[in-house]
Amino acid sequence: MSESRENISSQIVLGDLQGFFEELLVGTAEKQDQSVSPMALNYVAKLLTHFHQVDNFFKADSGRLPVLADILAEAMAADSARRVSILRRLGDTSLMMSGYFREALNRRGMKQSYYAQMGESAYSHLSDLSETKNVFIELADGFQVVADLLAVISESLRIQEYNALELLKFYSSSKSDFAREKLKEQGIIPMIPKE
Repeated sequence: MSESRENISSQIVLGDLQGFFEELLVGTAEKQDQSVSPMALNYVAKLLTHFHQVDNFFKADSGRLPVLADILAEAMAADSARRVSILRRLGDTSLMMSGYFREALNRRGMKQSYYAQMGESAYSHLSDLSETKNVFIELADGFQVVADLLAVISESLRIQEYNALELLKFYSSSKSDFAREKLKEQGIIPMIPKE
């Protein structure tokens, strides 16, 4: 086991979920050759830790998928102090849906671009209203980069426990580079049909 894998494993055992997510984010950003500031990676690691409890994701929306237009309308109607927290919830929800839960959006036929636009807009407004401008500016400008990192992490965590047949089925439907590499590690080289 590599040193970073041992470190991740010990973080999970010790209950350092934020450290686990932060290390995954840093490693994924490096592998994807994306430049994301440590401040933004820390923010997103905290976000993943918070939303690790599924109840935190659905709490404000009575157990249903959050409707972004409703959150935006609530933000626009709120006073400026409350608007910050609502816009943050809008940006964070949009980021999680367009990144970590991207596959769920695709299965439901929802457009990831809509979530990305709402998130970019929310974080942009937050940068004007908040004292924490730098992280929100970066999340607004680099929304798609961060969402893509979250999508890779989500996929890698989800398919780690797949057996070869499940992995092959997932690869055939997604054409995921990560799934292809996991198949190769198991000695399976999937055939790519000619189009």
